[in-house]
Amino acid sequence: MIESNPDTWAPSSWVMEQLKIYCTTLKNFFMMDLQTVLKTTLKNKYQHLTEAYSSKFLLPPRLCYRDFKQDNILCDLQQHEFRYVDKSYLAEWHHFEVVPLTDILSCDCEHDGSKRTVITLGVSGVGKTTTVQTCALEWAKGRGYHNIRYLFPLTFWELNLLKDELSLVELLQTFYPDLKALDASTLSEDDVWLVFDGLDEYKGQLNFDCPAVSDVSKASTVDVLVTNLIRGNLLPKSHIWITTRYSSVFQIPDGHILKETEVQGFSDEQKMEYFRAAIGDDDLAKKAMDHVYILRSLYFLCQIPPICGMMAEPLMEHLEEEDDYIIDPLNLTQIYSYHLNLTGAPIMKKLKHLAHSRVGKCNVMHVDELLESEIKSEEASAFSREFPFVLREEKGLNNTTVFRFGHSSIEEFLAACVEVENMKKKVETVTEHCRELVDKAIDSPKGEHDVSLRFVFGLITEYFDSERCKDALDYIREKILANVASQTGRALLHSYREYDHRVFMEICECKGNEHSEGCNSKIPIEVCKRVKQLVETFEGIKPTFKIPGPEKGDEQLLRQLPVLLKSTTVVLESSTLTDRICPFLAAVITSRWSYINELDLGNNAITDSGVKVLVQALITSPDSLRTLRLNSCRLTSESCRYLSNVILPTIMLQDLDLCSNALGDEGLRLLSYGLRRSDSQLATLSLASCNIEEMGCYSLALALKTNVYLDELDLSMNQVRDGGAKALFEGISMESVLKLDVSQCGITGRGCHFLNDLFSQEAVVDEEQLELFDINLSKNAIGDEGVGELSKMLANPDSNVGVLRLKYCCLTSISVEYLAKALESNPKFLRELNLEGINMADDTTTILKTLHYGGCCHKDIDTFHRSGIIYSIET
Repeated sequence: MIESNPDTWAPSSWVMEQLKIYCTTLKNFFMMDLQTVLKTTLKNKYQHLTEAYSSKFLLPPRLCYRDFKQDNILCDLQQHEFRYVDKSYLAEWHHFEVVPLTDILSCDCEHDGSKRTVITLGVSGVGKTTTVQTCALEWAKGRGYHNIRYLFPLTFWELNLLKDELSLVELLQTFYPDLKALDASTLSEDDVWLVFDGLDEYKGQLNFDCPAVSDVSKASTVDVLVTNLIRGNLLPKSHIWITTRYSSVFQIPDGHILKETEVQGFSDEQKMEYFRAAIGDDDLAKKAMDHVYILRSLYFLCQIPPICGMMAEPLMEHLEEEDDYIIDPLNLTQIYSYHLNLTGAPIMKKLKHLAHSRVGKCNVMHVDELLESEIKSEEASAFSREFPFVLREEKGLNNTTVFRFGHSSIEEFLAACVEVENMKKKVETVTEHCRELVDKAIDSPKGEHDVSLRFVFGLITEYFDSERCKDALDYIREKILANVASQTGRALLHSYREYDHRVFMEICECKGNEHSEGCNSKIPIEVCKRVKQLVETFEGIKPTFKIPGPEKGDEQLLRQLPVLLKSTTVVLESSTLTDRICPFLAAVITSRWSYINELDLGNNAITDSGVKVLVQALITSPDSLRTLRLNSCRLTSESCRYLSNVILPTIMLQDLDLCSNALGDEGLRLLSYGLRRSDSQLATLSLASCNIEEMGCYSLALALKTNVYLDELDLSMNQVRDGGAKALFEGISMESVLKLDVSQCGITGRGCHFLNDLFSQEAVVDEEQLELFDINLSKNAIGDEGVGELSKMLANPDSNVGVLRLKYCCLTSISVEYLAKALESNPKFLRELNLEGINMADDTTTILKTLHYGGCCHKDIDTFHRSGIIYSIET
């Protein structure tokens, strides 16, 4: 029997393998147990998000990749966040592709150990913390991020509370005390993520020259632990995710950043979804969204969830009180004032002074800081539950209570309230006080005082009349002109606009090398152009609007309110519109937010009742439209009764097109009542194909004798005939109508005699200032007899006829001879002669030479120039 030596005994390979499996299983058991405990803790901590998401008051964050160096915006990151968010000064801006957070938090670990930090940037309130908490909750519930083994969310404001040195394990157990079995081996595993939320709220400074720490059990200060985690000295296999506002991103060197990302805020669809949830009425939510679109600055700021939330309630109440089509948007100051007025609590006065003393500081406020402003914790807590948009309460480590303003802009608004209240105490110093605030904003290149100044100018409209504010407005206007190309100028424009929209637009009306009202220096024309361009971009003004897509009609147009308001020319021709749309258009015309100068409603089912509504709008807002086109609608003489009321010196309508409507003589008679006014603004009147005959021309002629402003008159395709032509030509003053279209009006050669009489009047002719007459007699059977009369007119040295159209007028070569003789005796003024359709019986070359009085031409040339005259001849 062989005895075994215990000193030389060794376990077999099978035993070793079984021991390994046992140890791994035991380790996994403990790890799974730790993971379960951690997930349970996170589910309990962030369960409130589930209810918020289900109510639609919290919407999924949107993230994207960014390369801030490549995008050349590093210099902008130190400026006030509104400058970064509000892109209303840009005509176009780049949209970044949304990337799922699961992609951002995935890693192949094939990178340098010191370059493993994912950084997520975003402005205040945009959703950085929500993103972190949502990720943690989803992971804890097993709904995503399955590649992550451990996820430890930490906040920098809570890290501020840790004053003593402690190890990384102790730090994590401080936040997660149930993880008693947490040790170095657990943390050394792959797929461990440490999330640090809100670097901008950290009171310390990350020092990357600090001593290296690689032992998770070694005690150090919080900043040293965080820095060594980022550098990769601590837990080299783990991953770091840091969120921060832009101003603090420079604390982390580029060499340690693996991915740069950004929270983008609400999309347009999410804004609409939020309004639906908050307002509870789809129609009102749509109107609220239109409201946001109208004011581009609000449109950009609305992507920040707390600001979107603050907009919902005041917009809902404002829109409920309005009539269906009244358009009177609230500005940013009015929205914030709504919440201030809603509170009415004694604590508000204390909060204002607290905000005024804290502008630019960390948004986290501890109980002792509130006590300095005589605000008790219980008072603040009760107020925050009732008005969370103004003040929020938050519980943290060791049950510590802190408070925050609902958004950093709330703090700036309350600070602005203090400034205005100080002005109210000494009304005579309003201008001086505003100047100081403007200078303070100009002297702050990062824009720290931009938003407060904007609120100040929005608030002074509530407390002081325009006369009291005039000097302050003039001063800020001068500063805008002096800084038009800078960020400062754009910020001042926001303040100027917040005071009053119309006053804001007046800044475009400065003239080059002239003193503008309120300005103390001459303004170069280039500066005026740049200001005008910037203002138009701010407002989102477009040159032309047409209903997009193939579908037309009233309903489609009703959905286009914001872009309709911001267009200078609105072309709705052949858009299947009815009278139902006219109240809506009337509201648009009368809105002080409208930029429409020209409205084309041609070829729509608009009737007299629709015109009545539009006319009332023009009377209410006399400086709105310059051009109104109603051709080919369904109008009768009744429309002219209404329209005669807009041909007034106080109404700026200059071009009225009523072609192809059954107005008749009665309609022209009614319209002529308005035309009789000698100081009316109407310059162009189009009445082609309106069933007008001789009697209508008599009414018009009487009006034209006193009207000296009408420049263009189109009566083509009406049965005017010679009798009507006689009355018309006798009524026209050579000092008024300069373009007359009476083509296809049944005029004969006899009618041309009366036109000749018009130019037989003696007149003093100043050739340098003389405007040339343009007359169209095409498609009238005037024949050679008529041209003979017209030739007498052309031969008159005082004749200022510059354009004469005689297309298809039954002419022969005899007419050419008449015209040639007339032009030979008076070649000064005629610039265009159209003889298309002439019957050339003689040799064309001979006739053209006669007309051209000795000039050479080719037989096949239909249009040619000589001595500045254009001839159009078809044989």
